[in-house]
Amino acid sequence: MIHSTKNILYLLLSLLACTACSDETLVNGQGKVEEGVPVTATLSFSTSDPAKIETKATDIDESNKVSSLAIFIFKKEKDGSYTIDGKKICTTDEINRNSFAVSTTSGSRYIYAVANYKSSLYTITDDFLGKIETIDDLKGLSVTLPKNKDGSSISVLDGVFLMSGCVVAKNNNKIDFDTPCTIAADGTVNGRILLQRIMSSIQFKVMAAKENTTFVADSWQVKNVPQSSYVFERTSAPYEDYESDGFKESKISSVFEKKDTVVNSLNTSSYNFSFLMMENRKTADKEINNYDMREEMNGSESFSNAPANSTYIVLKGTYTGQTDKPIGTDGKPNKNVTAYTTYYIHVGNWNPKYQGTNSDFKIFRNTRYIYTVKVVGVDQIIVEVESDLQEDESWGSDGDIYVASNQVNIFDAHYGTTVISFSKLMIHDLIKRYAANSGKTCDLEMFKDSFQIVGATPRGGFKPSTDKSDLDWVTYKRNTDDGTNFMKYKESKSDEPLDINGFKADLYNAGLNYNGNDSGDSARYTCFIDEYFYTDSDLSLDKFVNQQPRSINILTYYKHNTESSSSSSINMSAYTFVQRPIYTIYDLDRVQNNNVNGWGTESIQETENLPSKEIPDGSGKDYYSRWKNSFDQGRDNMHEWIAKMNYNANYAWNWTWDTFLDYTNNELNSDYKYAQYACLAKNRDLNGDGVIDNDELRWYLPAVNQYTALVIGGDILPEDVRLYRDTDKDVASGHTYVGSTVNANPALSGSDSNTLDYYVLLANEGLSISYRKNNKNSYRCVRNLRDITENITDIVSLSSRYYGDKVYESYSFQNLNPRSKREKVNKALTFGHTSLDEENRLSEAFEVRQNQLYKSDFSAKKANEENPCDEPEKGWRLPNQKELAIFVFHKAENSGQSFSTYFSCTKNAFAANTYCGYLGYNLAIQSMTVWEDSGSQYKYYDSEYGEYVSINIQIRCVRDTDQINK
Repeated sequence: MIHSTKNILYLLLSLLACTACSDETLVNGQGKVEEGVPVTATLSFSTSDPAKIETKATDIDESNKVSSLAIFIFKKEKDGSYTIDGKKICTTDEINRNSFAVSTTSGSRYIYAVANYKSSLYTITDDFLGKIETIDDLKGLSVTLPKNKDGSSISVLDGVFLMSGCVVAKNNNKIDFDTPCTIAADGTVNGRILLQRIMSSIQFKVMAAKENTTFVADSWQVKNVPQSSYVFERTSAPYEDYESDGFKESKISSVFEKKDTVVNSLNTSSYNFSFLMMENRKTADKEINNYDMREEMNGSESFSNAPANSTYIVLKGTYTGQTDKPIGTDGKPNKNVTAYTTYYIHVGNWNPKYQGTNSDFKIFRNTRYIYTVKVVGVDQIIVEVESDLQEDESWGSDGDIYVASNQVNIFDAHYGTTVISFSKLMIHDLIKRYAANSGKTCDLEMFKDSFQIVGATPRGGFKPSTDKSDLDWVTYKRNTDDGTNFMKYKESKSDEPLDINGFKADLYNAGLNYNGNDSGDSARYTCFIDEYFYTDSDLSLDKFVNQQPRSINILTYYKHNTESSSSSSINMSAYTFVQRPIYTIYDLDRVQNNNVNGWGTESIQETENLPSKEIPDGSGKDYYSRWKNSFDQGRDNMHEWIAKMNYNANYAWNWTWDTFLDYTNNELNSDYKYAQYACLAKNRDLNGDGVIDNDELRWYLPAVNQYTALVIGGDILPEDVRLYRDTDKDVASGHTYVGSTVNANPALSGSDSNTLDYYVLLANEGLSISYRKNNKNSYRCVRNLRDITENITDIVSLSSRYYGDKVYESYSFQNLNPRSKREKVNKALTFGHTSLDEENRLSEAFEVRQNQLYKSDFSAKKANEENPCDEPEKGWRLPNQKELAIFVFHKAENSGQSFSTYFSCTKNAFAANTYCGYLGYNLAIQSMTVWEDSGSQYKYYDSEYGEYVSINIQIRCVRDTDQINK
């Protein structure tokens, strides 16, 4: 563990007590109270308009929303025992009317309340509450989070927060369960009900705070999340009495809300995330004098001083910047630094401003905790690893830091090429230095041993290694006449590039034969970067897909932290190659073990946007049919398209690489600089025969449904890998992705330019598709994970039955990565949620109702604020944006998209007062869309008839289920 990073990160903690959810005075009473008179206490409370609720699934709802309410009244007898003196399970109608009555008696009484006990997260039945007869039964009431094999619940998706409370004095804002109230003979009560939520909100804001330094947060996870809690807070009995259901960890999340901010006059961006948890009141059993002791480790995620089961965060991120600090013997300024780090952060209150101490690991209910993390720089990381200082207020962290005299070379997951050079004089001097250090002549074997090249790959658990198996993903060729052009990977089947030993041998000879006449004379090499993919039988997909980058460092200095708790290191290199992994939205266990042919994506688009190759003019149904291709199978589309466009529909694998690619600059030839060919450049002539073989077309342009799948599962992807992010708000340009799917619609006239063209995904609208416009578009390249040449498996599984309009009865998503799914709900999703919120994810499965409704008084805004579905108590609700996209784009018998137009319950996150829906009645294209709140009809201009057409927007309801209906 890194123990001294005081100057890197500062943690600021603030605690904001939440406003109570319902603090209205029920009834005010005055005068002397007569004991034991039968009365009817008429009570009331207030709630805010749920239409105004705009809350995150992982933050506390500050509204007065109450959907269920139970009241219990107890009388304290002379012997100190308590007897029930009235209880009430309020009906929905009573809650909506804002009035209910409880039969009880007058006198000194204890009134308790439980609210929102029917939710998707917790369910306490009316029957169970009705059987409570003693105060011990009530105070012993407990709840447990739903069992979830994929990780603990840390969010509320239906906006219903479980609360408990009691009647307190009118001006008292603190709950005291041991203080009675008074019920007068006329039924008035001398206090008000004060409710508090049993959960708290934990918020983190992580930001860079130094010039020329960037920090990109990659993922976060919560460890030791309490699974159970008492409904009523206990103050005298220890909380640890109730830990029978233990502690679990949450899913790993890559979802951050990125916001512009200013730190110390520096404009920067913060990566924000939040989650909910029940109370976890832990205190260290030993004295902790400073923050460094809080996070002290004695092994991998084994803490020396933190109490057992205390909650902590695992935060991963990437630093980039420069350093002037000396590394080994290198004192040159402006050395480039890249650091991949992991931080371990225990929650609690150690800020003395809020009466905190370093021994405090407690999280209380009904509280919002806000932590601000400032990344000051990268120099201090190096100081920490180089020294053995023990300074206060440091983070517990691990990381590998790469320092390069030249820029760190970062490659994407596909095949790549670069040219590097070494001064022959430098190599000549190294040979002499190695000889001087050893007192012997530096022969080839000594040079190989001394000239270190270190790799870190999944084969070795990403630990620095000089083993050949960690270095064989880069091979080398000496450039002809040491020129700057790229060499060809293979000139023939027998032409093999140099492995690591051959590369060192060639360097040795270059330095040994240096004649001393030209200090600028350099040896240049083309480096061939393999795709980040392993076929080893002992290396499963989950070891390298969605994992950290692999790296190779051609080193002049290396130091590893020798402490047992640390895996940190510093690497000073002449060249550093870092390769990012393939990222996928698939469940890798199912890809590996269930014959699911999933696919993954490169991280970013490395070239500028490209135009699309125009499809040759033609007309007629047969011509359209010739070009029409798959919504799902991008590789097939790309293969067929190249054959049709260049080889008169000859599908034989006999095309030549040189037709399309210029290996001297590793770019497309000038006649082929179109998006449809771009992914060819991500592949390689592996056998050197010059022909594009079937198994050499590995990276391809995705089909349109593959693009939409990247949006549906995109929450698990790093920020820069997603097609559109919350930071792209109001920026539509640059986020239109062209795919390999060609639409050919013979129903329209041949003169309509939209009838034969490429589909594009409008990522700024989430899941909308359209036709390509005559401009340059973004694109991505993807690769199959299991079988290169076979069709991919969809993320969607379908029921065997479907309705007359070809919509299936149910859909499940067992092939989708569990981290990208939300938990099952039995109510409407949180009103006011947006397309970026957790509520807009898919659950394990959902079913669709057959009936389609039209309500003339309904609108897109209402769809985001209320549930119009029949039988809402059975879980029926409007679909979110992604659920709607699933059932309109996945219909039976290749029937195409739905021709109905539907509401979703999701608001567009990127434009004010716009909402997500599906526009089906449009002959040009059927697509997910966003529209303004324009009532129950959608209007568009029909150019063929020269008039506006109104389309009724339908209501179709769904509900979560555990699996598809067979």
